[in-house]
Amino acid sequence: MKIVHVLSLTSILLLPNLAGAELSISTNSLGRVEGIVEFCSKAVPQDAEKFKDAGKQSSQGASDQELTEARKTKEYKEGYKFVTDTLTLLPLEKTAEACSTALEQAK
Repeated sequence: MKIVHVLSLTSILLLPNLAGAELSISTNSLGRVEGIVEFCSKAVPQDAEKFKDAGKQSSQGASDQELTEARKTKEYKEGYKFVTDTLTLLPLEKTAEACSTALEQAK
C-alpha cells in the first residue's frame, strides 16, 4: 500500500513546466521527485538516463542557480528524505517494478 502512495509521486515526473523561468513545483515536491529519480535509477540502472530525463521535466525552465538554491532548503531536504527513507523500506523487486511501470506511463 505504501509503495502506491509513494510512487504515485512519480506522476509529478509527468508534469510539464507551466511557470516559465522558475520552479513549477514546490521545493518539497522537487525533493521528492529527485529522491524518486535517484532511487529508481539505482533500482533499474539500465533505465537511469530515462528516469533522469523524466525528472528534469519537473524543473524545466528553472536556472541552475534556482535549482541549487532550492536543494539547500529545509523543505527540499525533508521531501527528499521522506521519499528515500520510505522507498528503502520496501522490497526492491516491487519498487523496481513500480519504477518501470511509472516510466512506461511517462512515455
